[in-house]
Amino acid sequence: EIELPDCCEVVLYADDVAILVAAKDGKSMEHRGNLAIRRILQTLNELGLSVENSKTKCLIARGQRRSIPPNTCFSINGQRVDPSPQVKYLGVTLDADLNFVPHAKRISGLATSALNALSAVLSAENVRMARRRVIARVVEAKRLYASEVWWERMSVAGKELLESVQKRAAVRIIRGLPSTSGEAALVLANMMPLDIQANARRINLMKGFKPPPTEILKKWQARWNEKGPLWTRAIIPKLTTWTKR
Repeated sequence: EIELPDCCEVVLYADDVAILVAAKDGKSMEHRGNLAIRRILQTLNELGLSVENSKTKCLIARGQRRSIPPNTCFSINGQRVDPSPQVKYLGVTLDADLNFVPHAKRISGLATSALNALSAVLSAENVRMARRRVIARVVEAKRLYASEVWWERMSVAGKELLESVQKRAAVRIIRGLPSTSGEAALVLANMMPLDIQANARRINLMKGFKPPPTEILKKWQARWNEKGPLWTRAIIPKLTTWTKR
């Protein structure tokens, strides 16, 4: 309910307060941001709440624009807050270029650690395929967290990094060789490619409805017809039959 300066917005989640400031130059950004900070701090003080200055972070998300100087800074309770190259917010690593490569590296490391920890279970001979797939979902959940927000913006390098982790998980599920084709491993493990899952999540967020499973499967089938290895595709021509077996 606080009246903020133009081009400013506040986002509240639990005990996190995020201030979004848009501007075409550094001076305007500093002025608007500091004014918004002062007004929010005043209201918080009136409510008997305080802000931890040392935990306050600043990020200049410039993307393709370079009109905002990287030395633009803000002030909170008289303490200078300089911009960081990247900031972790609600589990997502935001970077100044908005290409989300740092986020891809972080969650790839987390997913790989989880995969290594579960590798003994995944490779055990007495563990059925269905149980191995359930275990692999733990790794997949780490990779797809909040993908509705960052997948569209993530660079090709970041996506390739995440897809390589998914391939390793699929190879371990089917107990295949490292040289196994990524497309074949995903089909054999019944793991849908990351980009298809992320795009379906984004449509659900933006349009308010989730694409039907048949439509999502059609996209996977079209890719399989185009990129699937010849012999594997000859044995498994229809993904609908294979995934519902």
